[in-house]
Amino acid sequence: MDYTTNPVTFRIVWCRRQRIKAWTDLEVEAWRAEEEGLRDAVLRRDHVTKYRRQSPVLFERYVLGFQDEKALMRVAQVNRFGRAAMEEDSSYIRLDRRVASTN
Repeated sequence: MDYTTNPVTFRIVWCRRQRIKAWTDLEVEAWRAEEEGLRDAVLRRDHVTKYRRQSPVLFERYVLGFQDEKALMRVAQVNRFGRAAMEEDSSYIRLDRRVASTN
């Protein structure tokens, strides 16, 4: 079993596995559209127009992948900034303790 801590890679691999299990051509194409939405969000590409002209199911799945990846990227960004802010705060706390112990 492939394991990854990268949520994007995990989702793309998951979409590919689901595509293999799909029973109909529409299901296969829906998983492919979701996977493409995930990749496009990472690569800052937009194929909404291409999918808008296709089946509504494919359009919805592309948008789902695209929006999910955008949300994952925002969460990762918040986590990075939050961690940096916490480290910065803890250094101030250590500095405050040193100053307080000298007084």
